[in-house]
Amino acid sequence: MIPLLAQEMGWLHPWPLWVWVFLIGLCLLAAWWVYRSLVIPTWSRWVLGSFRFMILVILLIYVSGPVIETSHKDHVEDQVIVLLDRSSSMNTVDVATLDGALVSRDQQLADVLAMSETWEEVSRDRIVDWVGFHGYGFSLQDQVGSGEPLPPPGGTTTDIPLSINQITEVNSMNPTSAIILLSDGRSAQPVPRGFTTNLRSRGIPIYSILLGSDGSGVDVGIQSTRSPGFAFIGDKVPIVVELEHNFDPSQQQGGEIILRSRDTGEDMDRVPIEIDQTEYTLVGEPQFQGDAHWIVEIVPSGEDLVSMNNTRDLQIELTDQPLRVLYVEGHPRWEYRYLKNLLIREQSIESSIMLLSADKDYAQEGNRPITRLPSTRREFLDFDVIIIGDLPASTLSSEQQEIIDDLVVEGELGIAWVGGSKWTPAKWDSTTLSNTLPFKASIQPKQFTQPVHMKPTDEALRLGVLQFGDQEEDPWEEVLSNKGVPWSAFHWMQRIEPESLKPTAQVLASVVESDSNPSSDHPILLAMRYGAGRSIYVATDEIWRWRHGRGERLYEQFWIQIIRSLARNGMNQLDTGVRLDISPPLVEVGEPQRIRVDIFDESILSTAGDIIQVEVTTPFGGVDQLELLREGSNNNTWSATWIPMTAGRLTMDPLLPTHGEGTARESTIIDPAGEMANPATHHELLRELAAETGGAVIQPGDLDTLPTLIPDRSITTIHTQQQTIWDNIWLLLVPIALLGLEWSGRRVFRLA
Repeated sequence: MIPLLAQEMGWLHPWPLWVWVFLIGLCLLAAWWVYRSLVIPTWSRWVLGSFRFMILVILLIYVSGPVIETSHKDHVEDQVIVLLDRSSSMNTVDVATLDGALVSRDQQLADVLAMSETWEEVSRDRIVDWVGFHGYGFSLQDQVGSGEPLPPPGGTTTDIPLSINQITEVNSMNPTSAIILLSDGRSAQPVPRGFTTNLRSRGIPIYSILLGSDGSGVDVGIQSTRSPGFAFIGDKVPIVVELEHNFDPSQQQGGEIILRSRDTGEDMDRVPIEIDQTEYTLVGEPQFQGDAHWIVEIVPSGEDLVSMNNTRDLQIELTDQPLRVLYVEGHPRWEYRYLKNLLIREQSIESSIMLLSADKDYAQEGNRPITRLPSTRREFLDFDVIIIGDLPASTLSSEQQEIIDDLVVEGELGIAWVGGSKWTPAKWDSTTLSNTLPFKASIQPKQFTQPVHMKPTDEALRLGVLQFGDQEEDPWEEVLSNKGVPWSAFHWMQRIEPESLKPTAQVLASVVESDSNPSSDHPILLAMRYGAGRSIYVATDEIWRWRHGRGERLYEQFWIQIIRSLARNGMNQLDTGVRLDISPPLVEVGEPQRIRVDIFDESILSTAGDIIQVEVTTPFGGVDQLELLREGSNNNTWSATWIPMTAGRLTMDPLLPTHGEGTARESTIIDPAGEMANPATHHELLRELAAETGGAVIQPGDLDTLPTLIPDRSITTIHTQQQTIWDNIWLLLVPIALLGLEWSGRRVFRLA
């Protein structure tokens, strides 16, 4: 309200002009009539008549009621209500920028608010009320006015009509010229009957600014990819892809994940998308020198809300530096002879081979021959992988074992064990290096009495080993698991009982069931995460038998893949030693979820108790903790079941003091009655509100047209106050003075 002051002369009883002319003429006639026949000088008649005339006119003025009028001009500014959507759907990343990047709807809203010149024009000579809303409206005047960041979008439901009604009723003191609605149009409640008619009758148009992209609402995208830091030409490189999607099992949505070379355009691997699966492993094989540039791409089978989150670029550094391998063997068994020759002829490997049973004059082999075992940390750092064959533990001193153990924990050295009939693993019990064995080696394992065959597990695919086949769909040579093929069978193998496995052990290959061996639980190839490094144990020394059926190819692939997986482990991003699994990752409010933590790192496992705390971060920034209990007394798994009661995206992270980053996982909790059940935009609702209230639809890029569209609903009123002046003492002196002057003149001429 802005008062404008002005003062002027006025009348209590205003007369028309002709009345004033008539009355003033009568006063003039009366003054003339009084002095017309008096015998006095002419000038005195004019002077005294003038006095009489002025006295009569002043009497007329007094009768009319002279006043001083003071006018107050009151201006009531109109207001514009700006509604900012703060619901959870604003977190949806589906807005493409000019440079091709993909941002969230909330970021698009921030970009619109950053157009300061337009908003300054809107706020000129009017009030702008900034209001946030989801299920209800709330003021954002302090945040917008001070330049502070807006509260994060977290409303689990949106009610646009209720929010508008609430805000317009609260802000009824000033006339509302327009409502500017910045939203994606998601609203859990329909527009009630008469809502738009009421706004139109009150002259309040809605100007809808459309946020988000027009889409069907079903989206699947790549959340993250994990890959090794480097690889070799011809290496089997595992790529772990984690997807996120907003469709539920009732929707027929699928497709494929494809790993493609950007350099050649060749599809290297592809896997189908399953509704209830979020993590996939693809395997690529670089064929050319130089860094490999790959693309992970999702090809959905149906509609996709956002297509720009369907690809992820990868760059794998290809090294031409040969791997440095130290192979220590106790006696010249058949596996030693073939593995030694492989290490010598493989160009990507520099080998140092030590055969302990050889004579003193025997020239140790390898393209980097040694005459003694390394004894210092610096000497062991000259190697990337150490292979320990069948030899007694006394071969390595306690100091040497501690150095190897430390280097494996630090990720500087990978270690492979090849079981034997004499010393490995039984003689290594209670030694420092027994920590790197993936099972308890208290006694020498028994042997299988009948030949056995091997079959891989899914963990082998994750590590990029046992990938022999030429077909992308089946990288395993099925003939190796065929019980009817004698050359692929192992005649000697250690029988490692499943209950002897350490909790962090990963079975990469196991025994094929047969009449003599009805169980497939006995492992042949084991791996174990140990600190930042990894160890692998081979329970047979007869991999060489595969040469009888396929020549050197299978044998070479087996050992080279194992050596490379151990060597690249120091730079590997595939595993942090801790895995958090949320099943299912997408549930409705009130439905149970199973939370499971698996620890694959022996150094972390040794410090974990029977209870693990998992930190749960809610959509509104709140933090809670969930307790997971160990499954069994000697297990590497902790689990719990909980029921989320708040819709939105939750982040869970196990609270372990020694694990690295990358273990946190997200879970989406949807409200079937809320907008998170389908975060697609509903721009049609915004168009209807604008059309039915006399407003307009404005694209974010056309925001500069907004100020010219808003009508002026300000109100201006004028209030007048009157103050009488006839009773003013100073004004009374004028007629008294005139009367005195006339009376004195008449006395002079003896007329009074």
